[in-house]
Amino acid sequence: MDVAFGTKIRNTKTGEIGLLIKTYLNKFADKNVMYAVWVDINGKRKYDELDNLKPLEDED
Repeated sequence: MDVAFGTKIRNTKTGEIGLLIKTYLNKFADKNVMYAVWVDINGKRKYDELDNLKPLEDED
């Protein structure tokens, strides 16, 4: 997913909407996974795999 910081996103697992803050590579013992830091509409900071987040403009 090629997104810009500040992009409105939806968490595909929970349906929550928020703004993307930062992405980073999380290195596990067996693989590397891209994670994202984002804030929900209440301002709560969340951490999720980048694959679980989708820009709102991509939704049909």
